[in-house]
Amino acid sequence: MEPTDDPHLQELRREVWYLPHVRIAIFKELVKSLPPEQCDFAFIRSYLTLNKATCLDLTPLLYDLIILDQFPWHCPDEERKRAYAAGVHTINMTGGIPLCVRWESFADMLEFFPNANTIVFGSGDIVFEKKGSRWERPNTFFITETVWVARDGSIKDTIPFFPIDKIHYQVARMLCTGWCEEGVRPFIVQEDGEIDIPEAFLQPVRHFSVRPRPQEHDDWLTILEHRAANGVRTDCVLWTMADGEETNVLPRLAQAVPSTLRSLSLEVGSVGPLSVTLDTLMDIIDDDHFPNLERLILRIYFYPGAMRDAEATEAWRRGLTNPDWTTNKLPPKLKISVNLMLYTHFMNDPSDEVAATQDMFDALPLLWIENARRKLGESRKDCLFVHTFLQNDSREQPFDPPSVVARLKDALLGPNP
Repeated sequence: MEPTDDPHLQELRREVWYLPHVRIAIFKELVKSLPPEQCDFAFIRSYLTLNKATCLDLTPLLYDLIILDQFPWHCPDEERKRAYAAGVHTINMTGGIPLCVRWESFADMLEFFPNANTIVFGSGDIVFEKKGSRWERPNTFFITETVWVARDGSIKDTIPFFPIDKIHYQVARMLCTGWCEEGVRPFIVQEDGEIDIPEAFLQPVRHFSVRPRPQEHDDWLTILEHRAANGVRTDCVLWTMADGEETNVLPRLAQAVPSTLRSLSLEVGSVGPLSVTLDTLMDIIDDDHFPNLERLILRIYFYPGAMRDAEATEAWRRGLTNPDWTTNKLPPKLKISVNLMLYTHFMNDPSDEVAATQDMFDALPLLWIENARRKLGESRKDCLFVHTFLQNDSREQPFDPPSVVARLKDALLGPNP
């Protein structure tokens, strides 16, 4: 609001300031809008002494994310301390001594921090999420572990999780497979041909992530088959393939996953038109193999200069044959997300971004999007998503130049083909 000398407006300002939700909204907007160098703890604390009401408004903004040991336990004002605690949304349990001495249980700690939604233990191998989502129930402990296969074939034990009293919770394990040493397999084949799979690979998991080298696909597919045959829970699978491997891997993968699978992520490199690569990935997706699949994530990695998607379009126009997958009966609840990952070097010059923009624009899988929209139909327009990224030294960042955004918007939201 602009400064004014109008007495009536000044009086209204004073009255509005006494509304707590207005004061809180103003301070929250300040914290979000000011540059970080101007809006720090010192800036917020400078307003704490205005009056007690303003102090209690501001305290929740001071400790949104805390390391448990560094919370202001020494604060002599119990009401203010409770206000600090109410503002905490994320807790890092590094140095968890207060958990041992201040409360009798984990549930008591949650009561002290009523708005804490995320609690991170150690280096992040265990994370507690209080809020639920479409995919997860409330009060879930997520345990992420990478199981390495050593040179002698030994495998480390899984991360232990001991029962917690006074709280109803879920445990969701996310298992990532580590690289095997050359010539080492993730299981033992007995003399009689029976396979001895380590217990670490046979535990129920929410996510099963496999990034094998070319010679390892068969072994990990065998493990996935054994899990499905024995009814071991697997909700989500992530599988990575190099360019050209999808033709051999995908048909067996479709047979190996359990029929209860809810989410499938496929990562593959591509040197041809992206529409052709996406067609190959989609060939295995049908209601017979994936009746309960709700989410399909396709990550396509490609380099600058990849074959333009227009070439795939021209070939299709000449042949006028639809891809095989368009005749499949798709899972009824399926949503498809496509992430296009363009490998680049550092972009230190404006011309680098111009070149990357052109590469991404030329590679957009417009033919595949057209076929997907035709297959899904107008009523399921919101079941298809395409996102663009730059991949650089194992780091990725969204890449949304206006020309690419406009072209995708037209392809995804324009009149149905």
